[in-house]
Amino acid sequence: MNGKLLKSLLMVLMITCTSIDYVKSQSIVGAYGNHAGSHGALLNPSSLTTSGVYADFGLNLGLSAYNNYFHVPSADAFKSVFDKSFKMSYTKIINGFPRVFDLDFNYGSSKRATANVGADAVVLSGMYNFRGRHAVGFFARTRANVDVHKFPSEILEVCMVGFDHNYRINDGDPADTTVYYTQYARNYSGKNVNVGIMAWSEFGLSYSTVVFNRFRHRVDLGVNAKVAMSVGAVALSSKKLDYHLELGDSIGMNDSVWFFDRMTGGMAYSLPLGYDTYFTVDGDFNDDLIKNRIAGFGGGIDVGVTYTRLRNSRAEGRLKRNCEISPVDYIWRLGFSVIDLGAVYFGNDAEVSEYDTKNAELNTERFNDVNTVHEFMDVVNEAFDSEIERKGFWMGLPTSLSLQFDYSFNRHFFVNAVVIQPVAITKYHVMRDAQMLLSPRFESQWFDVTMPVTVVNYNRLLLGASFRAAFLTVGTQNLLNLIGVGELYGLDLYVSLKFNFNKGKCLTDRYEDCLKPYHVSKKHGR
Repeated sequence: MNGKLLKSLLMVLMITCTSIDYVKSQSIVGAYGNHAGSHGALLNPSSLTTSGVYADFGLNLGLSAYNNYFHVPSADAFKSVFDKSFKMSYTKIINGFPRVFDLDFNYGSSKRATANVGADAVVLSGMYNFRGRHAVGFFARTRANVDVHKFPSEILEVCMVGFDHNYRINDGDPADTTVYYTQYARNYSGKNVNVGIMAWSEFGLSYSTVVFNRFRHRVDLGVNAKVAMSVGAVALSSKKLDYHLELGDSIGMNDSVWFFDRMTGGMAYSLPLGYDTYFTVDGDFNDDLIKNRIAGFGGGIDVGVTYTRLRNSRAEGRLKRNCEISPVDYIWRLGFSVIDLGAVYFGNDAEVSEYDTKNAELNTERFNDVNTVHEFMDVVNEAFDSEIERKGFWMGLPTSLSLQFDYSFNRHFFVNAVVIQPVAITKYHVMRDAQMLLSPRFESQWFDVTMPVTVVNYNRLLLGASFRAAFLTVGTQNLLNLIGVGELYGLDLYVSLKFNFNKGKCLTDRYEDCLKPYHVSKKHGR
């Protein structure tokens, strides 16, 4: 094992957040608009009956990852992908001394570090609307999430900078830099630190119905009910964390010993691994380490309601076929939903360690001889005066509250706003990013264009774009970084292949509509 295993794990966890090879728990690109159909139900299930399609089926995949600490220029990231000889290199002046790093980072920042890395693949989804009043749907979905919330950035800084007494500057001359390390004289603290990792699959059914429709007012109510199965989870929760670093031996600072003045919290895990099985055998990965099993079972619900201000109160009349239903012609809509309200319970092979200690000392060099999961936990528990308890725990899904608003200028031009605020319902959990999104869009039967402007975690502004051509939708919330502009803190990409059956369009009527999509007088300009 690596002698700096603990610090390496922390670094890898955050660095991967800037990689384009990782994906996020749910992309909201493609989840709104009148052609969203069954995908829109994942953001607000009441959208099944308000959608402009009466049936659909398809699949979609969202690719994304963001953090607020590690970054590189977007142009350099693209060079490293297409030019294997290119090496990223960044010089930072740290207390008057130049240091060269392979990755840029926010040195000296006291802002807590956050990151969200994951995967969300809707393998298959579909919906069907009955006479415009009721709709049912289904989805099969695979997800994974790595969430870091309020992590002390000073720990990441130490991981990057280190505390070596000597290092060589560009001209090769050694320099004594002990004097510029002031970290040992400072006390650090953190509150409500959470790290959550979980991979799971969901199978769900959706239902939406019109509960009120009179004059120009309409209310739709919807729900998704889902079961969840997980292959494993790891979680760390710390309500209080006070720590410091002390002066080491004659070579200056010792970055291997961490002194915790106060530590309260816990760590829980249920892994598809043999806890006493060696990671490697004769230097090679041990194939007997992996266990193929389902470790946790649970479920959850999504509940949503949508109020629609209709453009007119004209009734449909008597319709014989579902395809004859006209799209809902509205001025504006307001929706509210609670999504991913639920949890997964891990029982078999689940283990929990609870911490409430003062004046603890953790020497990371002890991880040199770690070869199994239990040996790793023995080092941690000995430092924090705890022990492993074989008991189950609940791992919360990425529960969030969402508000959606959509305004229609006419049948082709709209503007949409979405707010997503994550909430924690269990001690151990995974979370999604907080997002505020404003997106103008153009819609037609075969072509859509959307330009979302997104604020992620209330501190990073992104400009994106989404395009739909017939059955294929491709989009991103971060177009500038994707084309090599600005500092790269993360990327995302959304791809969907979905077959829509639009309201007011019957397959048997090839050259004319069953009904005109909008029954509006000329005074409305439609």
